[in-house]
Amino acid sequence: MEATPKISIIIPAFNAENHIQRCINSLLRQTYYNWEAWIINDGSTDSSEQIIRDYKLIDNRIKLISHPNSGVSYSRNLGLSNITGDYVIFIDSDDWIDEDYIESFITQCDSTTSIIYQGICYDYSYDDKLNHIEYPTQNTFLYYGMICGKLYSSDTIKGILFDKRLSLHEDHIFYYMSLLNAKELKFINKAGYHYMHEGKTSLSRKLQISKDYFLSSSILLSFYPKLKNKYTNLSETHFNGCIQKFGLNQLIMGIFSMYFENKNWADRISILKECQGKKELFKMHYRPNSFIGKVFISIYLYFPILVQDTLFLMMTNLCGPILKKRLNIR
Repeated sequence: MEATPKISIIIPAFNAENHIQRCINSLLRQTYYNWEAWIINDGSTDSSEQIIRDYKLIDNRIKLISHPNSGVSYSRNLGLSNITGDYVIFIDSDDWIDEDYIESFITQCDSTTSIIYQGICYDYSYDDKLNHIEYPTQNTFLYYGMICGKLYSSDTIKGILFDKRLSLHEDHIFYYMSLLNAKELKFINKAGYHYMHEGKTSLSRKLQISKDYFLSSSILLSFYPKLKNKYTNLSETHFNGCIQKFGLNQLIMGIFSMYFENKNWADRISILKECQGKKELFKMHYRPNSFIGKVFISIYLYFPILVQDTLFLMMTNLCGPILKKRLNIR
């Protein structure tokens, strides 16, 4: 490996005119110089593209690709197909990084490095949440599936792509595939990535379509046996928590979501029948810590399908405003 390895940065951008400057400025302030930034303009209809073009004139390390709107997975995959670096970092266009963010990764790199983790500063744009920092550790890294806050070796993620079928958890699935390829994980006691939470206006905090929940649940759950076999040091408690939050919860939200989509009775019954095959997983790994979660698991485990349908329909009518604003039921 070179003494100064090259870092490729991938930034998808869609209608990002209000925050892309802060993101790019944080790149230009980096104490480490050998990097390239691939900014993928995903069909923005605002001034994002022109802002990025202006920065290209300032610094030739800024690269721009524009294409019709196709989603964040397509954009990140397009970035991956163009990178030339030894390592890869992902940044969202509304986030920003400390000036020594890249350098702090580089100081930990060697020929065996696969993934290096940093903590993440969660910055909230609304008043009822407090900013806080979370640090992945050797005992909790499976939980931190967001694509940011990590440095990946290009060899580790070679051939891995984001699933374009998904509108949620595509980053977590990419991360799990990377973990299965990884040889060595490292952890830095530093938090140089600033993740902006837009709160009540954020798409990621609202109910999505049912087919995306069911697909992401199926894919996520398929990884856990392989990950458990590879990372034997992780506790049962940690694995159970991940299976619940990133797998079983998505199935629950898929069930609730289908009622808001006004699916007909026959389709709902068919879907509920398919979901019955996960009962053993729920018994083993699901520990509800919310009232809605406790009601759901009681209905799902102990009532016949026709009664489940009636009760879930009642729940969505009663709890609709809450469910429509949630990504997960705990």
